Amino acid sequence: MTTTDVATGDATRGPNDIKSSERRGRLAGDKVKTRRIRDSDQESSDEEGARVGQYHGRIVKKWIQYPADADHPKYGEFHSQKDNEERNLIHRTIRELSRKQKDLPPHALTFIESLVVDSPDLFVAKDSDQKVPMLEAANSQVAILFRIINLLIPSEIRDAIKTECQDEKSNCPLQKVVLARRKQCSINPGKASKASKTDTIQTADPEQGLDSTRTEISGIAERTECLHGQVDVKRLLEKDHQLRKKLVAALKPHEQAQLCLQSLLVDTKFDKGQKKSDQVVPLPGFKTLLQLCPDDLFSNQPSNGYTPLQMAVKLYGTEDIDYDLLFFVIQALIDRCPASIFLKHKGEKNAYKLLKSLDEAKSTKNASSRALAEELLKRSCIGFPEGLGDARSVLGGERNDSWAKKMDFLYWDAKLGTSATTLRELLLALQKILEGDPNSRVEQRFYLNLTGESVMLDKAYINTIKNQSGLRLETVLDFVKLPYWKPQDRNSRLSSANARYGQHQNHSPSEGKDVGEPELPTLDPYGAMFDWLWGCNVRKIFTIDVDDDGPEPHTNASIRKAFRGENDSTNPTRDFEVEVWKWKKFDICAETVATAAPKARHIYFYSRGNTAVLRGWASSPGQLEKLNIEIFPENVNDEEDCRVYEPNFKETLAQNCAQLKIENISVKNHGYRRDLGANEAGNEGMSVRNKGQSRHEQSTPDTNAWIGYLLNFKQFMHNLELSNKPSIKVALLDDGAKLTDLHGQQNGRSFRADKEEFFVGPCEHGTAMARCIREVCPMAELYIARLDDSRHVENQKFTITSCHQALQWALDMEVDIVSMSWTFERKGITNDEAEEAFVKLAKQAIASGKVILFGSLPDKGPGAQTSEFLPIGMDGVLKIGAATLHGQSSAENIHSNPDFLLPGESLFSPTGEIVRGSSYATAYASGLAAIVLYCVKAHQELEEVTEDDEMHKAWDMAKRVKGMKIIFNRLSQKNSEYRSDRGAFVQPYIVFGQDFKDSRDDKRNALRRIVTEILPPDVLRSFHIE
Repeated sequence: MTTTDVATGDATRGPNDIKSSERRGRLAGDKVKTRRIRDSDQESSDEEGARVGQYHGRIVKKWIQYPADADHPKYGEFHSQKDNEERNLIHRTIRELSRKQKDLPPHALTFIESLVVDSPDLFVAKDSDQKVPMLEAANSQVAILFRIINLLIPSEIRDAIKTECQDEKSNCPLQKVVLARRKQCSINPGKASKASKTDTIQTADPEQGLDSTRTEISGIAERTECLHGQVDVKRLLEKDHQLRKKLVAALKPHEQAQLCLQSLLVDTKFDKGQKKSDQVVPLPGFKTLLQLCPDDLFSNQPSNGYTPLQMAVKLYGTEDIDYDLLFFVIQALIDRCPASIFLKHKGEKNAYKLLKSLDEAKSTKNASSRALAEELLKRSCIGFPEGLGDARSVLGGERNDSWAKKMDFLYWDAKLGTSATTLRELLLALQKILEGDPNSRVEQRFYLNLTGESVMLDKAYINTIKNQSGLRLETVLDFVKLPYWKPQDRNSRLSSANARYGQHQNHSPSEGKDVGEPELPTLDPYGAMFDWLWGCNVRKIFTIDVDDDGPEPHTNASIRKAFRGENDSTNPTRDFEVEVWKWKKFDICAETVATAAPKARHIYFYSRGNTAVLRGWASSPGQLEKLNIEIFPENVNDEEDCRVYEPNFKETLAQNCAQLKIENISVKNHGYRRDLGANEAGNEGMSVRNKGQSRHEQSTPDTNAWIGYLLNFKQFMHNLELSNKPSIKVALLDDGAKLTDLHGQQNGRSFRADKEEFFVGPCEHGTAMARCIREVCPMAELYIARLDDSRHVENQKFTITSCHQALQWALDMEVDIVSMSWTFERKGITNDEAEEAFVKLAKQAIASGKVILFGSLPDKGPGAQTSEFLPIGMDGVLKIGAATLHGQSSAENIHSNPDFLLPGESLFSPTGEIVRGSSYATAYASGLAAIVLYCVKAHQELEEVTEDDEMHKAWDMAKRVKGMKIIFNRLSQKNSEYRSDRGAFVQPYIVFGQDFKDSRDDKRNALRRIVTEILPPDVLRSFHIE
C-alpha cells in the first residue's frame, strides 16, 4: 500500500509494495535467464545439428570415395538424428548420391536397411523443404527405395509363417524373410543373427528386374531347417505391420503416391544400361509398392495427366529399354486395378489406344514385346469380370454398359482417330489390314453364343457358319456357349441306340442329300467347331459353356482332341487357355478336363451320383481356385452315399489343390427325383433352352403374282455389265435370320442380353422378312440386327433398348434402308428413356437425308391410332400397309393412314400355308426401294453422269424420304405429290416394263427411261439439298 508524507508530500511505499517490486525484479531476472538458456540451447542445438550434418557428410563421403571399404560405421546416436535442415542420414545419402551421380555400395545399402529396421520413421520423415526420403529415392536412388520395400513380408509368407513347419522336407517360409528382420526378432541372437547359406541375395533376373531375391546354398537347391524356434514370429509380424503402416501413410496423399510412380515410370528406370548401377525398377518390389498405394490412384483419371498404366504404356515409344521388364510392369499395373484399362486420357485414348497410336518408326525394335502388350490389354478387356469391386466407377453398373465399354476399348483405328465401327471406317481398316498395316483395328466378335439353336449342329451346320455368317472373331473370346448338338433328340428323349442310327428329322441342309435320305451317324461334331475357332486364330477362351447332357454326348477322347489337337496330352498342338470350364457332360473323366483345360481356375462337374467318379475327381491335383459340383443321383442309395462322402471329398480336394480353399468348393446334391426317371430328372435340371424364345406362327410367303411380274426386270438388272456394281445396304431389324435360308454371306449383330448370335434359334419372322427383301432385290446386301427377344415386356416381342441399339448399329454401318416390320405402343405421358432415345435417334437419321426408314402398320383394326405406335407414328418413317394382290387395303388398315400399300394378303408360304400381314408388305417395300436405288446407281455409271448433269441429283434425291415418296407415287401410277389417307398401291412392274434387250445401248436406254419416269426432270430441277 502506498502512503503520502504530510510534511514533504512525498509518497512512501509500504511493506506490500516492497514485496511486489522484489517479485517483479525476480521475474525479470528469470526471463533474462530463460532467454539466455534458450539462446544457449539454440546455440547448442545448432552446434549439435552442425555436428550431426558433418558426421553424416563424412559417412556418405566415405561411401562415395571408398565404395570397396565394406566396414560399417559404428552405430551411434548420430545415425538417427537430424541436422539443422531437418535431414537425417538417409536424406543426406540420397541428396549427395544424386549430386555426385553415384550409387550406394552394397554394404552401405545394408547399413541403411538396418537404420530403417530400427527406426522406420527415418524413411518417411520430411526435411525443412518438405522432402521425403522415400519419394526422393524413387526419383534418383531406386536401389534404396526397393531395399526398404523388400523388408516387407509378402502376404502369402505372412500367412505361412504363422504355423510351424510340419514336414521336415519342406522349406521353412521364414527363410524367405529378409535377414535383417530375422535378426531384429531373433529369440537366440547368437544363432539367428548369422547369415546362413540360404539367406536371400541380390540377383539380376531379366524377367523379374534387378533386386529380385532367390535362395542359394552351395551344392544344395534348398534347405529344410525350420527357423520357427529361432525367430519370434509374433514380434516379426508386429514390426512388419509397423513399417507397412508407415509406408502406406507416406503414400496416402494422392499427390505423393502419384509422384512416386511418376518417378519410377520413366525410360531411365528401364534402361538396360542402368542395370550395373542398380537403378532399374525391380519387379517384385514394384508389385509390393503398388499394393501400398491408394486405390484411387489407379481407378481415377487425372484431369491433366496420365494414369500409371498409361505412363507405362507410353514407354513403348522410347528406344533401347528393357521391354520385357516393361511388359511385366504393365501386367502388374493391370492386376492392381483391372478397370484402369478403360480410363481415357483427356477423355479420348485409353491405354490400348495409346499403345496403338505410338510412333510406328520406333516400333520395329520392340515389335514382339509390343504385340504381347497389346494382347495382354485385349485379354484384360475381354476377360474383364462383371461385378468387380472397382468396376462400377469406371464401367457403370449395367451389363450392356460393360459390353459397350469393351467395344469402345477394342475397336480403334490409330490413323483415323476414331472407333472403326462405321462401315466407311470398317472398309478403310480392312483395306489397311490387307496392306499389312499393324495399327488397323476392325470390329470383331469376342464371344460366340449358339445356345438357342434348334437345328442339329453337325459339320454341315458348322460349314454354314464358316461360309455365310460373316463372323470375324477376335483372338480372345470372353465365352463360347454351345447347346446340345442334337436338340431334337433332347426334346423327344430318344434312346441312345435309336438316336445314333435313326433318321434325323430336323437337320441342317447338306448339299447332295435328298429329302428323307438317311444320314450316316454323326459323332462328336464339336471337334470341327473348335478346329474352326483355332483356324480363326482364336488363342484364348475365358469360359467354355457346352451343354452335352443328351443321349449322345461327346467322347472324352474327342473333347481332349478338340482343345489340345491331334496328340492331346502327349504332344498338344494347341491350347485355348480356358479359365472357366463348364462342359455339361455327366461323370466326365477328371483327366480329360485336366488335359483339355490345364490352366482352368474354375471348374464345373456334373455327376450321376457315382462316388467312384467323385473320388477320381478328388484325387486329381491342379491349380483350381473354385469348384462347383452338381449331383443328380440315379437312385436313393447313390444320393445318400454322396451326402456321406461330401466332407471327405472337400478335404481331399483342398489337400491336392494348393490354391483351392474348402469354402470355394460348392457341392449341390439335387437328390433323386422319385416322380421322374433319373435321366429325365438330370436333364431337366440342366436344361438351358430359352423358354422365352420368340416364335412366330407365320412362315415366309412364296413367290406370288406381284413378285412374278418383276422377274424380267430383276433378270435385266442382274445381267447389267457394270465395272463397279452398286452396293445397296438394307438393315433388317427383327428376330434374326437363318443362314440356310439365305444365299451368300450375311452381315449381322445380335442385341440380345445373352449375345446369342443373330442366326441362332427359329428366327422365323426375321427369316421371312429377309426372304421378302431378297425376292424383290436379290442383290441387296443385308445387315441383320437381332433384337432382344429373350424377354417380353408389356406384350412387346422385343425390348425397346435393343431397338435403339440395333438402329444405331445400322446407321453406323451406313445402310441405305432400314426395314422395321414391327411396332410398339408409345408410353404416353410416362417417361421412358429407351423410347426417348429411339425416337431421338430415328429423327436424327431421317434429318440426315442418308437413310430411308420403313415401318409396318400395327394391323390392329380401326380402333388403333397410328400416331400412338412407333416407329410408324413418326414423321419421316414411310408407313406401309398390307393389301391384296388387287390393291385393296386389308380390313384392319382401312383407317390407319398408310403412305403406301404393298402385297400382304393371301400370300402363300413354301409349305402351302396362307400368310398375311403388313410386316410382309414392309419387307417388300424395303426390297423395292433397294432395287430402285440399285437402278439409279447403275444408270449413273452406264451414262457416265457428270456433276453438272441434272440426272446427277437423282441419287441424292432417291436417298431421301421425300425422294422415295415421289418414286413410290410414280410406281403407283400417281403424280409426284400424290397423298391419300388410304395409301397408294405400288405396282412397279408397270413402270419397269417386261421387255429388255441385251445390247449396251439398249440397257442404257432402258435405265434412262426408268429413272426419268420415276424422277422426272422437272422434279430433279426443283430439288435442292438443304
